[in-house]
Amino acid sequence: MPARPSLPAFSQAPVQHEFRRLDDFVCWTRPLFRASDFDCLNEQQPFRSSHRSIPLGGLTLSRTDYSTDIRIDATVDDLVLFTLNAVGSVRFDIKGMQLAPDPSAGVLVVTPSQGQYTRGEGGGLVLSTRPRVLLQTAQAMQGPRATRLLRERLQQPISFFSYGSGNSASLPLSLLQSLRLVDSLLCPGGRVPAALRLDDLISRQLVLMLCPELAGEEDPSGPQSAASFEMLLEWICSRLDQPISLSDLERQSGYSRRALQRAFQNRFSCGPMQWLRQRRLELALQQITQAGSLHSVTTIAHKCGYLNLASFSRDFKSTYGQSPSQMLSRKQA
Repeated sequence: MPARPSLPAFSQAPVQHEFRRLDDFVCWTRPLFRASDFDCLNEQQPFRSSHRSIPLGGLTLSRTDYSTDIRIDATVDDLVLFTLNAVGSVRFDIKGMQLAPDPSAGVLVVTPSQGQYTRGEGGGLVLSTRPRVLLQTAQAMQGPRATRLLRERLQQPISFFSYGSGNSASLPLSLLQSLRLVDSLLCPGGRVPAALRLDDLISRQLVLMLCPELAGEEDPSGPQSAASFEMLLEWICSRLDQPISLSDLERQSGYSRRALQRAFQNRFSCGPMQWLRQRRLELALQQITQAGSLHSVTTIAHKCGYLNLASFSRDFKSTYGQSPSQMLSRKQA
């Protein structure tokens, strides 16, 4: 059996909720669960729980830790929960279906439904989002067919996706890798730069995990004319200072995922996000070489859609052979 991957700790995020009484924990969870009945299964052990929550677009990432076993009888209302366990045990019993996977074995998905959730002493991650967020992503990726397929999958009360077996094992592992990326980019206070659009990346991974067949198919519908492609390029170039995700491009153009990739590959011999980065770097070069420019490197980076100064400097030097600070210093000398 392959080694079980470790989960990110989100240590840069503040402890937003810390409980030492079950009653306080129950009050906090009411926005998540309806008609809840909570029990501590080990009354000899004091209840303690802490939660670090990170907002990421339409997603919420939460690192949870419990000091004792708890049982929740509740309705998960208008949420989809993706549970990645670290230590301890978890068990769901919903509509006669039971799942109790090994700790750290994969991703457990619960869709809006009523049932019982038992959580053992330990900790893990819970990724929560609204069904509409995933449906909007599916629509942008491959149109109405993808949306219909995802609606069907969201009718299944519980599903489990293992890290180590099956043809789609790479999908939960890719999700875990993205969560580690979020952890590495956390700013003080538990924020991630919005321009990176990691929420879009993770939403797409969640859709593909629930509907893995979408990874190998495309919706042939959508405009394919040269005029529509030129309009997309103009739209991108007018928003170089703004966050733009792959789903934004699909939604704006009406192209399917594969059609979009193919159109850019045929025209520019690169993918859409690579082309977007090239345009941003060209804009940065123009800003730096403007006569009399008094902008700082940070200001120029932000004007070109970069919030991470290190990434901007790395990309700029890789393209033009000099760092932006070196080039700007020579221009202003």
